[in-house]
Amino acid sequence: MIESTHRPTDRNAPEILTRFEVRNGGDGLLQRVLAPPNFGVMTIEATESAPELMETARRATEQGGYVVLLTAASAWRLDLANTLIEAAVRRWPDLLERRDRLRLALHEAVVNALLHGCLRVPPHLRDTPEGWLKHSQEIEAALADPERGSRPVLVTLVAGSDGWVAQVVDQGPGFAAPRDPTSDAVIPAALHVPTRGRGLAMMRAACDRVVWLDGGRRVELTMPYPPEREG
Repeated sequence: MIESTHRPTDRNAPEILTRFEVRNGGDGLLQRVLAPPNFGVMTIEATESAPELMETARRATEQGGYVVLLTAASAWRLDLANTLIEAAVRRWPDLLERRDRLRLALHEAVVNALLHGCLRVPPHLRDTPEGWLKHSQEIEAALADPERGSRPVLVTLVAGSDGWVAQVVDQGPGFAAPRDPTSDAVIPAALHVPTRGRGLAMMRAACDRVVWLDGGRRVELTMPYPPEREG
């Protein structure tokens, strides 16, 4: 459900919505706000709680990219990565060849940001079979918590000089992210347990380059253009 849509004077800026309530069919709503001539969507509640994220959003719109800035509760109930990548393929047909890889990496980045940065669900709950039910219960409790559910997450996607660059940004506690993006030791030692770190490994396997910034609160995924576009 949308209420009070505001279109900024800058035609490249995403729409700002005073209310964005995700129910059945929410992905269809997201498809509409990402379809031309739109460049994304932001909610007032997310922008007001994260003014520092607006600079990142502004840079993305200046590059003609996509911007999605939502609360955790809204983002969790949407197929955000898939919907954004499908919109991008319609705009940049060359992305079709790399679509599945970028979609996988972006999905993992968004889930990590929501679970650990916004909802703060303890990751150790998934270390045992018994903990999985508790993990699901903790997610539902966090989504229902006005404080945690209203925390913002920002996703941007731009066509850069060397490839498509996606960023996922949250305001959580972060983690000890690897500093060297070319190193094989991309998974922090604390996450080297069977039930953790797989999402980070999939991001690295899917993309040409993965960089964590701002203490792990920002991840940047780069997918190179197909060979015919290089040079």
